[in-house]
Amino acid sequence: MKISIVSFTNRGAKLAFDINELMKIDNDSIAYSIEKFAKNNGVNPIEPGLKEWTKEHFSKDDALIFIGATGIAVRSIAPYVKSKTTDPAVIVIDEGGNFVISLLSGHIGGSNELSKIIADKIGARPVITTATDVNNTFAVDVFATKNNKFLLVLQNNLYIDSMKYAKEIASAVLQKFEVGFFSDFSVTGIIPDAICRKPDGKLGIHVTLNDKSAPYEHTLHLIPRVVTLGVGCRKGKDFETINRHILDALDKNNISIKAIEKVATIDLKKEEAGLIKFCKDNNIEFMCYSAEELKTVKGEFNNSEFVKSVTGVDNVCERSAILGSNNGRIIQEKLSGDGVTVAIAIREWSVKFE
Repeated sequence: MKISIVSFTNRGAKLAFDINELMKIDNDSIAYSIEKFAKNNGVNPIEPGLKEWTKEHFSKDDALIFIGATGIAVRSIAPYVKSKTTDPAVIVIDEGGNFVISLLSGHIGGSNELSKIIADKIGARPVITTATDVNNTFAVDVFATKNNKFLLVLQNNLYIDSMKYAKEIASAVLQKFEVGFFSDFSVTGIIPDAICRKPDGKLGIHVTLNDKSAPYEHTLHLIPRVVTLGVGCRKGKDFETINRHILDALDKNNISIKAIEKVATIDLKKEEAGLIKFCKDNNIEFMCYSAEELKTVKGEFNNSEFVKSVTGVDNVCERSAILGSNNGRIIQEKLSGDGVTVAIAIREWSVKFE
């Protein structure tokens, strides 16, 4: 993950260098300071100025670490703060390395977790102020996005479909009201006392691929990104047709588009503009495999001699779906229409509580 560390004094620049050395082992980390302290401490100068530097890095980095006064950090980021779902983690560390303060995006952005990591590495005290952490209670946004992304360790990686209901659940947990939990997937670990495993009620969490389900009056859908679409198409097939057939296949199977982690196809289609646009528009990974790779996939498929004559393999979409899902299972066999074929596979996955 991309981390930028910025400092404003000689002592701060030295600490920025040390933290950068610790963090860049597992991340794309760069340290900065004002020009007169940068060179002597082995860090980069802030260019062209702090205001422009912050604007640039706030939009493209996963975390910003300010070494200095909290006020400097607050004034620097204030014009760019938008949403807890999109803002990067922002952390403030005093130049003496005594306190590591999680300032912004503590849960979804990972600021709380990163603050603890840094504090442990430099022997400082992490300062965490989010209510669920202070009260040591279940936080649905932490659970959903639970990952130490700054050390590249993923756990649940769930899409939260309603921040409104997430806030309702956080409030209910703090007030010790009942919150339901229901999962279409197997569950490992110990479910927190703050939630109860029941499939109905006023307020609850549903871990599912179907964002239209309603087991509770107010249902927060947590959607795992575990689905791979295998797609084949005629050369030059337009985006609108590809998009329509993919959405129809998802709708037929009650699968949210947020559940898709990959679109897979044969390498002959790697330049197909319609497929590329679909993936880009929906922020989905696009995977291409050779005919030889697709032939290695085991199973029974809806074979086509015509497809084989063109691509060298008897079925593109089903084989691609399985290969892209790490040898998962097909939940929708080939659907064909208007020169587009779509198959859906899901990889093995379960909900994990610590």
